[in-house]
Amino acid sequence: MSDCKLKESHYSPPWADVCIIGIAGSSGSGKTTLSNAIVAKMNLPWVVILPMDSFYKPLSSELSQKAFQNEYDFDSPDAIDFEILLDRLHNLKAG
Repeated sequence: MSDCKLKESHYSPPWADVCIIGIAGSSGSGKTTLSNAIVAKMNLPWVVILPMDSFYKPLSSELSQKAFQNEYDFDSPDAIDFEILLDRLHNLKAG
């Protein structure tokens, strides 16, 4: 009998180890544009970009009117539904 042991090899695709990177900035500052440029330059087609614009809380008719009059602060943390954002991040991290 041979003393050689067969080693089991495992393939791990690049998206198996999920890493979350946040890019901060005010509305219209180019966060999504920068993210898309990084992904394109690094050739990472499996990367998911979650623009914060996708997580604004729904506006009531009163808040919608304020937004129309440019009196609503979309940069306020109160404007973002962090509960849904965190849920999506957990789902992505879990695979």
